[in-house]
Amino acid sequence: MPPAEPPPVLAAPAMAPLGEDTPLIGERSCSLSSTETGTLQVYLYHRAPAPRSPPSTTAGVLTFTFGEYTAEELCVRAAKACGVLPVCHPLFALATEDLSCWFPPSHLFTIDDSRSQVVVYRIRFFFPNWCGLGQSHRFQLLNDRASPVLDYPVIDYLFAQSRSDFIEGRVAVALSLPKQEECLSLAVLDMLRIAKEKQQSPDEVFSHVSYKSCIPEPLRCQIQQHSFLTRKRIRRRFSKSLRKIGGCQTDGRYLKLKYLLDLERLQRRWAEESFHVRSPSSATDITIHVAGESGVSWSCGGSESRQHFCDFPDIADISIKQVSREGNPVENRIVTLTKTDNRALEVEFPTLQQACSFVALVDGYYRLTADAHHYFCKEVAPPRLLEDVENQCHGPISSEFATNKLKVAGSRPGLYLLRRSPQDFDSYLLTVCAETRSGQDYKRCLIRRDEDGNFWLSGVARRFCSLRELLGTYGRCGLQAEGARMRPAACCPPLPKEKSNLLIVRSGCPRPPGSPAAPRRSLNQMMFHKIDPQSLTRGESLGQGTFTQIYKGVKRDQEEDGYYQTEVVLKVMDGSHRNCSESFLEAASVMSQLSHKHLVLLHGVSLGKDSIMVQEYVRYGPLDLYLKKNQGKGKVTTSWKLQVAKQLAYALNYLVSRLLAWHRASVSRGPRVLRLLRVSIPRLCRVLIPRLPCTRVLQVPCTRVPGLPCTRVLQVPCTRVLGLLCTHVLQVPCTHVLQVPCTRVPGLPCTRVLQVPCTRVLGLPCTRVLQEDKRITHGNVSAKKVLLTREGDTASGSPPFIKLNDPGVSVTVLAKEILVERIPWVAPECLRDPKSLALPADKWSFGATLWEIFSGGTMPVSLLEPQKKLDFYQSSLQLPAPKWTELATLITQCMDYQPCRRPCFRALIRDLNNLMTSNYELLLDLSPTNVTLRDSFWGYEPLAMCQDPTHFEERHLKYISLLGKGNFGSVELCRYDPLGDSTGELVAVKKLQQDSAKELRDFEREIQILHSLQHDFIVQYRGVCYSRGRRGLRLVMEYLPNGCLRDYLQKNQPRLDHGTLLLYAWQICKGMEYLGLQRCVHRDLASRNILVESETHVKIGDFGLAKLLPQDKDYYVVREPGQSPVFWYAPESLADNVFSRASDIWSFGVLLYELFTYSNKTKSPSEEFLRMMGTKRSAQIICHLLELLKDNRRLPAPAGCPVEVYTLMLSCWAFTPGTRPTFGELAPKIEALQDGRSKARG
Repeated sequence: MPPAEPPPVLAAPAMAPLGEDTPLIGERSCSLSSTETGTLQVYLYHRAPAPRSPPSTTAGVLTFTFGEYTAEELCVRAAKACGVLPVCHPLFALATEDLSCWFPPSHLFTIDDSRSQVVVYRIRFFFPNWCGLGQSHRFQLLNDRASPVLDYPVIDYLFAQSRSDFIEGRVAVALSLPKQEECLSLAVLDMLRIAKEKQQSPDEVFSHVSYKSCIPEPLRCQIQQHSFLTRKRIRRRFSKSLRKIGGCQTDGRYLKLKYLLDLERLQRRWAEESFHVRSPSSATDITIHVAGESGVSWSCGGSESRQHFCDFPDIADISIKQVSREGNPVENRIVTLTKTDNRALEVEFPTLQQACSFVALVDGYYRLTADAHHYFCKEVAPPRLLEDVENQCHGPISSEFATNKLKVAGSRPGLYLLRRSPQDFDSYLLTVCAETRSGQDYKRCLIRRDEDGNFWLSGVARRFCSLRELLGTYGRCGLQAEGARMRPAACCPPLPKEKSNLLIVRSGCPRPPGSPAAPRRSLNQMMFHKIDPQSLTRGESLGQGTFTQIYKGVKRDQEEDGYYQTEVVLKVMDGSHRNCSESFLEAASVMSQLSHKHLVLLHGVSLGKDSIMVQEYVRYGPLDLYLKKNQGKGKVTTSWKLQVAKQLAYALNYLVSRLLAWHRASVSRGPRVLRLLRVSIPRLCRVLIPRLPCTRVLQVPCTRVPGLPCTRVLQVPCTRVLGLLCTHVLQVPCTHVLQVPCTRVPGLPCTRVLQVPCTRVLGLPCTRVLQEDKRITHGNVSAKKVLLTREGDTASGSPPFIKLNDPGVSVTVLAKEILVERIPWVAPECLRDPKSLALPADKWSFGATLWEIFSGGTMPVSLLEPQKKLDFYQSSLQLPAPKWTELATLITQCMDYQPCRRPCFRALIRDLNNLMTSNYELLLDLSPTNVTLRDSFWGYEPLAMCQDPTHFEERHLKYISLLGKGNFGSVELCRYDPLGDSTGELVAVKKLQQDSAKELRDFEREIQILHSLQHDFIVQYRGVCYSRGRRGLRLVMEYLPNGCLRDYLQKNQPRLDHGTLLLYAWQICKGMEYLGLQRCVHRDLASRNILVESETHVKIGDFGLAKLLPQDKDYYVVREPGQSPVFWYAPESLADNVFSRASDIWSFGVLLYELFTYSNKTKSPSEEFLRMMGTKRSAQIICHLLELLKDNRRLPAPAGCPVEVYTLMLSCWAFTPGTRPTFGELAPKIEALQDGRSKARG
């Protein structure tokens, strides 16, 4: 807290008289930089009106004199002046006067006599569709209550800020005729709003306020250059338009909303920030783009082509590092963004201020979309958030979430939750579980904070210096609240990625259909590659594990030109522990589905006489042995250990978010109902802002819900859409009346808006909450499970590289004596109940492993007698604290005996960053030469960003195995390993069998198509590899370890229910819908070309036959058809080689058939059609097949297939292309079927 000072002065800047060329609101009459010396002024676009005063949009200034203030503190003062509540406070930030840069919340302003400063209080964080149907909204416990992102005061402020930007020319608007009309339309709305607020008629306002004051300066200048008669004509036309709509019975608030929505549409990228930086590795100019809708992307130079890097929830780590030139530190800063999959984006900013501005933006968006209580860098962390973390205090969550959290935690008497007040910046709310005469109840207490930083309970005179002191005192003595005696004994702290009303659910991220449960798999349901025992050769013994004998070995794979040998590690299950075989193989099944550079690669499992897990060979072996061997030799420095620890944290963080995590779909937005309100100068006589109440039926432009016949009318008791009130029947035909959650539009008294569940209303995406990730727990983390792939070299700046090994037999099936042997790595709660194995157990193990790494691979506690080990846990003891205080604190946090208090791995990565940049290394490293190299890890693995497409060198692609082979090409699993030490990523590489000119052209077209596609349900393009000059070409794609959907269905039929099949169908449908928007026809849509990333995520692959439609046609005629999957083709494709989006619909129907037959070979489409043709089939199969289709012969309904699904198949197989549904129509139907089955199961 700064020293006590006089309250800030709130004043309105001097306003020039209103005239023809004077902007009305939010315009400074002069630069605020000319203020008195020794002051800090915070400019406000809008201040809250005094009670009972008419609405106003007058700007104001807060003036501060002498002292120190953080940027967040100034924002809080400004929020109070503007009426902004704490829940919306994170949307705001301070910017420089010229808006060229933003201040992070932690920035410290020092005010003295030497200079003055001016900053601007602005909304910085924006979200798509923040208003209207299908809008972004705050997370709610119930789907039928959508809370708006912005409340009234924030909307008022956003209007004032946006209007100021528009009029002052900060909004880039082309001066074409249509754009001029839209600007004048905004001016009409603005003048009408002024008339409403001043309670004057439009003519009165128009008589003394020029319309030019409501349009951008460039447009004013252009109008001023016209002749007198032209200007007079424009003015007369404007006046006439204003009078025509002046009688609309609507208020200023609706007009502000309309103004904002039209202005948003006018700007191409209205809510995006761009940063001009350089690539540290290539010194190439790069532009980084950050938008609330899509996350972080980048482009090279002035190119319009962008590469998407990640969405905010996918970020694992952000770090800032100072740049050195010739050994001397300079002003430049390198910022590194690292994703969960360990891919990094590294860019160089010219100044620390710009770097912090960028990091604060990404950091803020992460808190708003993923985790409200996390920060990536302490340099930009909000001070209030740091206080909350220290006090285990929640943000301003609603009482609904507070009570629900206590219920989930068990509602034990004395359990309490501390949170910031949603209404007051200087108050806290304490909710305590209490036993009353009527039963269990939740009592609330108000805690206040004064300017001196003292805390007291409302109604009690006693003051406390801190929240901890207050809670500790009342926890011992008890307190009286709402007539009940209680004692706050146990805190319910914030949890990582906890859902609350502080998180914003974006409109482009709908809630996915419920994923199937993940029961323990039986042996025949496990997924891993089976290896022939004859292909394995055992070599030297590498030791023995708890249940296995470990050997170095060789795996031989037969290729066309002989045998290919690979060094491997063979883990042979001991015959005496066959009762643990299922858990052993389950670990192999999990590891086989994961692909990460810091996880050991599992080649497969050999099931013969022995059960053998076949893994990649890691050269330097277990980390604990390496540490013991090299302790004191100069190789293992403090920096080396921190880098190893951070890589281990990356691997564990990957497990947290992988396998069963939902991937957001990119949902294309349909037309907005709000466009009914659009005002256009040439059509003002037909403006659609009706008088209230409306006495006639509201006609919707599109009255057909896609795919539903018009049979009934959906009754809606009341529908308000930004000023439209209809008390009659809204005519939306559908097959039945559907019940849906309500969706509240900000500023509207009505809480229901066109209620249709899960399906899209007139093309709008539904607003549904995000699903919690399903996480993987390793359960056996220790230094001996960490394998060292690369030693690292301090002289060259090469860091070490580690890989986390498989967990082996699960903790959940181990005997207690084995668990006791694993103390202190096994978490205490797992010792009490092995079935309680969960994510916090890995956090405990990480803390123990971190201690082990810094003690040179030794762990004295592990040498104790079993009973002494048990006493260690029963007495809640801790490992001896290292001399390094910050490291000791980090280990203690991980090894907290209360699992809920252990930090998440993202927080651990952040804290390890802080340790890596501290000065302790100066004291602890063995030689002075290590000091200058301690940060070499940060710049060692840069992202080669400016290669588009990325070029992979052939000599670095290391073959692992053959994934598949077809008539024209093959796909191989390779590791791209430029360092030659097995640290590269796994990729799938496609190459041609023959390199003829035609096949090469087709292959290049396939690569071009795949490179242009960016979607969660389409396989990701990585790059290309050239060989033999440029005659040899390979396509490099992401590696999906579960293979194609056809084989996956066959192997896993017992555990794939219809809900899962519909989930796959929906994802494929969304991917194909995206292809259609890109004018791409796949032409080979079949289960063999769908790849499985996880059991809840599939992707469309193999674009070898894909075509891009011409701009002037909706179909493509193939001149050289070649070999084709005829049994998946539509009739027009068989007859005339015509392909279109409709022909892909036909193939999708066949793919649906494959899904519900589980790709049974005896029921395949080819077998079924050949069976229909009979034994006397002609040589011309295509002709015979076409005749069958003309006779309306179709594939039969699969056994057990729901009638509704087969009806969808038949609709896809309509003979006439025009009568088939579109993917946009199929997706909501499939989603509705899947939701129906989920509800039936529930």
